[in-house]
Amino acid sequence: MNSTSLASSNKHGNLKRSLSRLASVQALYQITLLSEEPDNIIDNYLKNYLKVISSYENESNFDEMVYFDKMDHKFFNKLTKGTWSEIDKIDSLIKEFLHEEWPINRLEILIKSILRLAIGEIILFEKIPPKVIITEYMEITSAYYDEKEVKMINAILDKIIHLYRKKEIK
Repeated sequence: MNSTSLASSNKHGNLKRSLSRLASVQALYQITLLSEEPDNIIDNYLKNYLKVISSYENESNFDEMVYFDKMDHKFFNKLTKGTWSEIDKIDSLIKEFLHEEWPINRLEILIKSILRLAIGEIILFEKIPPKVIITEYMEITSAYYDEKEVKMINAILDKIIHLYRKKEIK
């Protein structure tokens, strides 16, 4: 996802949190793919992330990269670790709302990572409005996938929000 489009689409939103969500998707993808402990991936992500930022300072596309130094590290850490700590519960919810002919193990790791983090945020961050969560993860999904996948993720998140946040839905 291009940081300029992220920044421009998020003028009134919280850019730090948006970047943290994107970083969490990348970190959870690595955790799942490598079967690695979250602490190791998070530590490595933050170390490498800072190296990338500093290496772009003299590059012509530094204007795009400068947005990445705005990430909320605390939110990134809490979202990634919190989601991973609830992974069994989250995967059960995904399985419950997936079409019966489409088991969770058929989902691409990136789709699973997006769904897991969005559901983790719904469950763990009750103060964040459901509309914000859905909008953020739809934007991330749209950067990688076509309309079919976006609709599938939106449908699952909508069901989860109705299950966990009934009072907040208008």
